[in-house]
Amino acid sequence: MGFLKVSENSRYFVKDGAPFFWMGDTIWSAPSMYSEEELEFYFSRRQEQGFTVAHIMIPWASFSSDLIIADGDTNINEMPFWLNNNPATPNEEYFLLVDRLIRIAAKYSILIVILACGGGGGTFVESKKVITAENARAYARWLAERYKNEPNIVWSNGFDMPPWQHEDVALEFAAGIKEADNDNHLMFYHPCGGASSNHFHGEDWLSANFIQTWGDYESIQGMVLADYHRKPHKPVVHVEGAYEAGIEYPERITAHLVRRQAYAGYLVVRRHAFTAQAMYDPSVPDMRGSRLSKYRTSLTGERQHNSALPSR
Repeated sequence: MGFLKVSENSRYFVKDGAPFFWMGDTIWSAPSMYSEEELEFYFSRRQEQGFTVAHIMIPWASFSSDLIIADGDTNINEMPFWLNNNPATPNEEYFLLVDRLIRIAAKYSILIVILACGGGGGTFVESKKVITAENARAYARWLAERYKNEPNIVWSNGFDMPPWQHEDVALEFAAGIKEADNDNHLMFYHPCGGASSNHFHGEDWLSANFIQTWGDYESIQGMVLADYHRKPHKPVVHVEGAYEAGIEYPERITAHLVRRQAYAGYLVVRRHAFTAQAMYDPSVPDMRGSRLSKYRTSLTGERQHNSALPSR
């Protein structure tokens, strides 16, 4: 199994010498919430449905939870992510769970996008101030050294915040990955609303542009098209939209709406991340939107998606 790379024309991804069809899901809390049996079920179902990518967070906490969790809402294993709450000293016991997830995902040919600094509205950089400019590089260097020979991952910078917030931490994290990774892995930035290109497009560590629209699904096509035409050219992924059955949106997010989001991204650049409430419930792979995603894969995956031009 080879590493994911960017094509020579900088328009799409390649893996094992062939164009890579990106169809993703978000399971942010899986390392800390899913059992081995649940991971096997989840990845096997996603493989059957045609998914090729899953996004996780290494540290997971909701907006109101504590860092060391002792309840079923977050870390079911009741262990800290880092020793002494310091990312520069990761907890080996916890990272064995991350290793397990990566191993099981590889078994089902699912690429893992690792958002290593977590999220929940900047939980670890903003409210708890655990990840800082002083320790982010050491944390990233440790991660890169541990996983530098693992072909089934890519790195995602960011904190579930707008890209201009805590830029110093993001740059330190990127530098730490670059120092120990041997240029094996691609790196992205996952924004909270908007596009990574708005702030980091010119950075050489940014391999492709990620777009997150939350409930603003009507803007997907325009945002993806704008990033497609940016120079220098980079691949574009609509990486996170509205979640099926999510309760946090102005309107009900139905399976139909989830599919509309996907088509809006696919018909421009053929890359999209389906989103459901899989971060909370391992049974989510059987929700209607994800069940029907296999037909979208059949429609676009068999075509030359790497050479398709965006719709106008």
